[in-house]
Amino acid sequence: MRIGPEVQEGTAHDNGDGTYKVDYDIEVTGDFTMDVLVAGEHIENSPFTVKARPGGTVAEKTTIERAEKSAKGGSEALLLQLRDAKGNARDTGGGTFLFFFFCFSTSCRAPLTFISM
Repeated sequence: MRIGPEVQEGTAHDNGDGTYKVDYDIEVTGDFTMDVLVAGEHIENSPFTVKARPGGTVAEKTTIERAEKSAKGGSEALLLQLRDAKGNARDTGGGTFLFFFFCFSTSCRAPLTFISM
């Protein structure tokens, strides 16, 4: 099977009723074209359009970055990017996370406000 410009390895399972289940793993997210051939010929409706979406959130791949400091003086933001096992950025919600904020200075202000976008 070919997905995009590369040949993709997959495993075909014979269901014993004239149908097959094909398992494959795409490393990156995006829109792809999938060619399915039998005996070197396209099957009906091949090629197909396939949309590869990110998998579930994996903490070890998730990143956090410091955003630019606000010009209004003092406020800052952190950007938490949820990622799947392949490192692909999640483009929808679905992760559960906790923030712990520690301040070792007397100039810290409370309370902290978190905005979910």
